[in-house]
Amino acid sequence: TSVNFLNCACLGFKMNETHTSRAILTAFIGNLSIAFAKLIGFLFTASSAMLSEAVHSFADSANQILLFVGNKRALIRGNHKFNFGYGKEEFILSFMVAIVLFMFGAIFSIYEGIHQILHPQQIRNVGWVLAILVFAIAVEGYSLLQAYKAKKSKDGFFKYLRKTSDSATVVVIIEDTAALLGLGFSFIFILLAYLINPVFDGIGAVTTGVILGLLALLLAFELYKLLAGESLSAAETYKLRQLISKNCTNIEQINFIKSMIIGNNKYLIIVSIDPFDSDSGQDVQDLSQKIKHLIGKQYPSSEVFVDFSELQEINSRA
Repeated sequence: TSVNFLNCACLGFKMNETHTSRAILTAFIGNLSIAFAKLIGFLFTASSAMLSEAVHSFADSANQILLFVGNKRALIRGNHKFNFGYGKEEFILSFMVAIVLFMFGAIFSIYEGIHQILHPQQIRNVGWVLAILVFAIAVEGYSLLQAYKAKKSKDGFFKYLRKTSDSATVVVIIEDTAALLGLGFSFIFILLAYLINPVFDGIGAVTTGVILGLLALLLAFELYKLLAGESLSAAETYKLRQLISKNCTNIEQINFIKSMIIGNNKYLIIVSIDPFDSDSGQDVQDLSQKIKHLIGKQYPSSEVFVDFSELQEINSRA
């Protein structure tokens, strides 16, 4: 079956591949198989909704290629040219998916739907359409399930969307959600077109396009924040401040904690503190390492810098 095929493809990945990569591969294979099935369905039925769905699935397949490239590029370690690595490339390519390919699919679907509304044609071989849509719903549902597993969070989707920096997984979830909604509406409207009036076929294509467009705008807005360098939330920053204060008793004052997303679950974090007077430079070094260790446990692979502002003032006076 198609589900077993997807499972085998995912198991073909090396064991150390990320859940995100696996979700992207699952979505790519699923979308490509669905796209060809829909294209065959269009040739047999001349359905506008089926054609728009085929274009949507081919666009989604191209999306997955961009996401996979971004996911791999993000793993490249920092060098002299990009000191903090290539993590933001994943955000850039995900943003391209939202703006270029998502919107292309939305505009094409709306255009094709309007054309069918103005020039309705009777759908032929409706059994083919319904069978393909059922197949597509099954595959997209499985792909969405894999994407939800990749998000590794118990938060609801909209809360997860606000908090996460895993742009590739978010794109796959939104893509699959858009696909399932579009398939559901296509099923209903194609049935109405066959039983009542062919104009419903065009309405179904327009509905799919509107869904794609709205979800593209939602996705673009969230990715824009990641590209702009969004910081940890006020609540997360407060938790870090409390964590440092509780575990580091030789700090007189925490001046500020500043942060910026630089990759998937990767942050640049700067902590400015005033330590109590110390006779040993080693004490200051130990304090810095302790703070980095505490933050590293909460945000692994992040870049953490500790600034001792009071010591800098003393040194500058000297």
